[in-house]
Amino acid sequence: MDGLEKIKYGILFNYYGKLLNENQQEILNLYFNEDLGFSEIANMYKTTRQAIRQVIINAESRLDNFEKQLGIVERIKDYSKRLQEILNNEKLDTKVKEKLKGIIESIEDF
Repeated sequence: MDGLEKIKYGILFNYYGKLLNENQQEILNLYFNEDLGFSEIANMYKTTRQAIRQVIINAESRLDNFEKQLGIVERIKDYSKRLQEILNNEKLDTKVKEKLKGIIESIEDF
């Protein structure tokens, strides 16, 4: 998995991780948030590297399905982009621009 794919699934995991089973949550947390490799996780669980890889592949498939059905991440990116376009409008009052910046940051931190 390349860096962009790992970032994509890390984001999806942050939004939809609680919808996975406990085992998938634990393993994906180690993989995405703790940056452990398959072998390191396999040693912790006393299983094979291939078994961990399969758990991650299955969980990523579920994350893709959640995003396909719910589209939360895509909507958040779209809202942020639209607000950024409004923010770039030179006619806006400075106070309004500051409020928009705060909203954009809140959305992106969500």
